[in-house]
Amino acid sequence: MEPQMSLVESLESAAAEIAEAEVFAIDDEDTEDEGDPASAAGGAPSDAEAAFTAIQQVGAKALLSVSSELREDREFMVAASRMCPLSEMLRYASEKLRIELYADREFVLRAVEEIGATVLEHASKELRADLGFMMEAAACSSAAEAMKYASEELRMELDADSDADGI
Repeated sequence: MEPQMSLVESLESAAAEIAEAEVFAIDDEDTEDEGDPASAAGGAPSDAEAAFTAIQQVGAKALLSVSSELREDREFMVAASRMCPLSEMLRYASEKLRIELYADREFVLRAVEEIGATVLEHASKELRADLGFMMEAAACSSAAEAMKYASEELRMELDADSDADGI
């Protein structure tokens, strides 16, 4: 129970620091409220900002104490993934958000680059059936490893094309 106390203390300390600083930039390129993950999280910027500070201080485990609303918020969780390993952020994201992210072409390619081809196991069926996507994923990692995760239909199609070329 002691580690939870230190996490709570970290969150309280982070909230106090934010109150003193009055400004917390999530992304240098986008500082307007409409692009701010904290503002997108149901109008509770202090909760999101405190969570970001806690993530910076203690790592992804701080996401354990984040509200379920924030763990379902795409902008918040993607911003959090810039402060901790992507694989750890995914562990704490809501199931609904993980499904959404694993269907997003750009997100999955980023995940392949950062985590490796094994993340393709979780990619949506549509992405794994898309030859163009699988070629991009293969370029980000080992082609042989990436193609292990291609849909059965795509692998059969590629095998048929390969057999036809060999005749």
